Amino acid sequence: MTMEPGTSDQSSPGAQQTPLTPPTTPGALVTAARQSAWPTVVGIIAITFVGGEILLNIWAEITPVIFGWMARMPGAGGGQFAAMKPFAILQSGIAILSILVSVLLMVVGICLVQRQSKARTLLLAWAVLRFVVVPMADYIGCLAQQAQFGVMAGGQNMPAMMGGFFGAIAVFGVAFTLLWG
Repeated sequence: MTMEPGTSDQSSPGAQQTPLTPPTTPGALVTAARQSAWPTVVGIIAITFVGGEILLNIWAEITPVIFGWMARMPGAGGGQFAAMKPFAILQSGIAILSILVSVLLMVVGICLVQRQSKARTLLLAWAVLRFVVVPMADYIGCLAQQAQFGVMAGGQNMPAMMGGFFGAIAVFGVAFTLLWG
């Protein structure tokens, strides 16, 4: 059975003749409204990564306590840890601030997954807080590292060139933290 162009199959009873070409009259095209999947993807990624960040910040909160214990242990390089002790309260405070900022990002991720409009405002607030907290954490960490490296470089088993090496590590650490955040 051959069909003429522009007609449909007439074999079923009651079938109407429908054109096989699209309409030529101008008008709005009706398309199915489909939401973008990107807010959900970005929200899930934010929730996943911020979970790890919160765990790291909890570890950063515990670390000064561990350094206090290690400073008292014989043969554990107590001088290095004792040099970092003055920065323990500052490091703990920054760790708490970082946890709070991380929780805010988790809320942003949840809002994105739920497609809530407040996600944008919360994300901007997170970015501003992050720009404040990261340089503070970096500065305090750099001061603590310099104190630790000063004790290590003055040790009797340390070659003279290690002071420059420790300085390079500190500069790299600061640059990495500022870039990576």
